Amino acid sequence: MTGYDIFDRVCGLLGCHDLIGHKESGKCAVFLNMLNQICADLGIRTIENLSQKIIIKEAQTEALIYGSAMLFSVTLRDAACAKIYTELYNSKRAKALSKTDTRQDILPSPSIGGM
Repeated sequence: MTGYDIFDRVCGLLGCHDLIGHKESGKCAVFLNMLNQICADLGIRTIENLSQKIIIKEAQTEALIYGSAMLFSVTLRDAACAKIYTELYNSKRAKALSKTDTRQDILPSPSIGGM
């Protein structure tokens, strides 16, 4: 997934369908800064341009999309969307940052010469 893919998804979420696919718009430069702010918050390596690939886990991708939508909606002066995407981002962020390891249940083996 590239930064442009995330930009297009965010524009779709916010109803800015006229910006989808426009890689030369001034909004892209602003979006790159916002995307990197969310990357830094999630502990993901930042990108230099929107055509760069971002290789992350699915939970991080969702958090990145909703976090970017949160910040982008603020620039569009849409307080209602900003509130909704803030709540969604906080939920997705918690999931992306959680360290859920699975552990296998095993029984201890008897030691040699023991029991």
